[in-house]
Amino acid sequence: MTYTVNSTDIFEVNFAPSSVVEEVLQNVYMIISTVKGTVPLDRNFGITSRNIDRPFPAATALLQTALYEAVEEYEPRADIENIDFDYEHKSGNIAIKIEVNIHE
Repeated sequence: MTYTVNSTDIFEVNFAPSSVVEEVLQNVYMIISTVKGTVPLDRNFGITSRNIDRPFPAATALLQTALYEAVEEYEPRADIENIDFDYEHKSGNIAIKIEVNIHE
């Protein structure tokens, strides 16, 4: 089954997830919403912010590669099926929507 994780969703951390699916989706959300270098005991966790000032096509291509690598490393129970980006012109933000399959 395919599940969707959006970087723009408001997400509350659940320290006792009720299922493997909930745990994996929470982990994927944390990976895609964390800037690399901001986690004190694991500076490689998250997504790099070096591509922020690049044009949208270049930024999304580099971001897509970084997302695949980060999810593969930090949450191997999830396989990325699809990644979509939505560019918000007013704010300049890039919203990420990832579809994943989960191995239980």
